[in-house]
Amino acid sequence: MTVQTLYAIWLFECKVQDQTNRGAYQKSPLLQLQEKKYAEKYRSCGKPLDLVGIVFDLVQRNIVL
Repeated sequence: MTVQTLYAIWLFECKVQDQTNRGAYQKSPLLQLQEKKYAEKYRSCGKPLDLVGIVFDLVQRNIVL
């Protein structure tokens, strides 16, 4: 997900992990943002750019990473 405002840009990558399979997501969401170079098309905008990786636990229904 990309959120763009007049002053900044945020790129979010979210993954889901459940208790039965702790390795349910293959890579860290932040690492995926960096490896796939999702931010490249926004770098020339001149706005601050933040990458945010989030992992949700399916059972606990909470953020774990």
